Amino acid sequence: GGEVEWDISTLATGLGLIQSVSLAPDNYQMAALSWASTINGPYTLYTITLEGGVATPLVEESPAGHVDGARDVARFNGPTDVAYHPNGGWLAVADTANNMLRRVDARTGAVSTLAGSVEPGLADGGAAGARFRYPRAVSFSPEGGMLAVADTDNNKVRLVDLRGGLPLLEVSTLAPSEAFSGPACVGWAPGGGFVAVADTRNHRVKRIDVETGGVVTLAGDGNRAWRDGVGTQAQFRDPHALAYSADGSAVYIAEARNKF
Repeated sequence: GGEVEWDISTLATGLGLIQSVSLAPDNYQMAALSWASTINGPYTLYTITLEGGVATPLVEESPAGHVDGARDVARFNGPTDVAYHPNGGWLAVADTANNMLRRVDARTGAVSTLAGSVEPGLADGGAAGARFRYPRAVSFSPEGGMLAVADTDNNKVRLVDLRGGLPLLEVSTLAPSEAFSGPACVGWAPGGGFVAVADTRNHRVKRIDVETGGVVTLAGDGNRAWRDGVGTQAQFRDPHALAYSADGSAVYIAEARNKF
């Protein structure tokens, strides 16, 4: 086939350094997580209408910290990713430097701690007992019952089971024996059942079978380079972000170092 011509336009400007965006399930708006200038903040979580590009703070600009509460008092610390729950009622935030996952009410902007503690660690369990170390990315399963987490500095992929309700959530480790290295992004397959992982410092893209914990390498041979090819014939240089196509037949990958 020939080249695809994309129609690219600017939706909104003046929002600082955008770290992550997430499209709302109703396709009316998106959320955008922003740093004013550096990882030290301040930070703002915006909603942006897709028609007209109207940007409104959902959680207002705040300095670094850890505070649960209303939209004008809540604080994050180095947040790097945001994802709408499939029901559209709330958003999950990877509050990276706080070593936590946070929950944001999509209507009011109220923020609460979903799981984790400011004290880093590696522990499975309930919301209060679970520990993370610099989690960088979150992705909901298609039905919203589970949340995958790139627990970057623990070199793990974690799974938050939400099916019992938020008070009874359970955190576990997916494929605990797999030697990930600095995984920076995770993405659920549209049909569920599989989670793709940007295994950043291993320069590979992998896939986890959520039911069995089995891991396969989809692409990359482990060498930090650039090369197109099939499967492990391809090469990456620190893959940092990924997303499945709508039909689940492809995974699209962003490489910060190769600038692709």
